[in-house]
Amino acid sequence: LGATERDRVDALRLMSPRFLVDAAQAKLIMRKITSQRCRADVYCALHARAVDFGAPWVGRPTPPKDAPGVLHDVGLNDSQIGMLGEILGLPVILDFRGVHVGPWNRFHLDLRMADHRVVCSFLVSMNAAEQACNLEGIVFHNTNNHDRKPVANWAPPATWSKAKDIPAMGILQCGYVMQQKVPDKELNTLKDARGKFARVEVGWVSNK
Repeated sequence: LGATERDRVDALRLMSPRFLVDAAQAKLIMRKITSQRCRADVYCALHARAVDFGAPWVGRPTPPKDAPGVLHDVGLNDSQIGMLGEILGLPVILDFRGVHVGPWNRFHLDLRMADHRVVCSFLVSMNAAEQACNLEGIVFHNTNNHDRKPVANWAPPATWSKAKDIPAMGILQCGYVMQQKVPDKELNTLKDARGKFARVEVGWVSNK
């Protein structure tokens, strides 16, 4: 009685190592929270206990049939989601299946950071594998100084499809876009391949 929302959130975080949760349960819990900051804190606690981590948690509402995951269905704004990316790591909040859908398909990757190199390796891998979608607007600085001119006519080496082979230096800015419309069946095949990468490299359990 008389407990504040922050008190309840703190209690939930203390108890979270004792239970597991799926995406549907997480949505029910988080919709009871009114504070943006408290919602973000609850997400941090619950995602680590997820039995179906993957698209049910981070998926964005993309056509033809993908429903929003927890991260995009409980009232978190873009600023809070960005903060979660800094706390948990960029791959943990990235919707790998819908990576081509704007406005969330623009990337600013600091290659000194291991999680950003994982995302870079994903983009390079998909760019090589997918004909309908490609990297665009590539700007690469081979130092971490934005004041230096970017490397002219630069394209990511094929070896960058493996995060371990990406040098831990430089800044990569790019977009990932669909260059041509494809049938829903083909698009779902692309999304499934992206989900496979996420399972192997990021630990997704559920692809849909």
